[in-house]
Amino acid sequence: MYTQVQTQDQVRAQAELLKRQEELEKKAAELDRREREMQSLSASGGRKNNWPPLPEQLPVGPCFYHDISVDIPVEFQKTVKIMYYLWMFHTGTLFVNIFGCLAWFCGRGLRPGHAVVHGLHPLLLLLLADMLWFKP
Repeated sequence: MYTQVQTQDQVRAQAELLKRQEELEKKAAELDRREREMQSLSASGGRKNNWPPLPEQLPVGPCFYHDISVDIPVEFQKTVKIMYYLWMFHTGTLFVNIFGCLAWFCGRGLRPGHAVVHGLHPLLLLLLADMLWFKP
């Protein structure tokens, strides 16, 4: 009985070791792939900024490089995409709020207490957009 339990434990330990080895091999392959990708990017001159997407006719270009599928590990891509879309929704809401407040002020006139509230919206938009997303 003791030898059967011992051999079962050995089989489980062997299976666990094989599983760990497979995981390590997968991670090593992923690291090799990323290293080759980084070497090819450095050889070709690096990544080109692609965000925000602007038309070619504008004299200014994109400010940042943004690609979730390249920069973020696979297991976190879904979470990062959800957070990115929430951030975009929040930024859009702030823009709508600014224009809504402008329309309201133009229709009713500017009162002393309302100017402070309206002045915070552009400030929040600029600060939050820069501080919360595009920092390394």
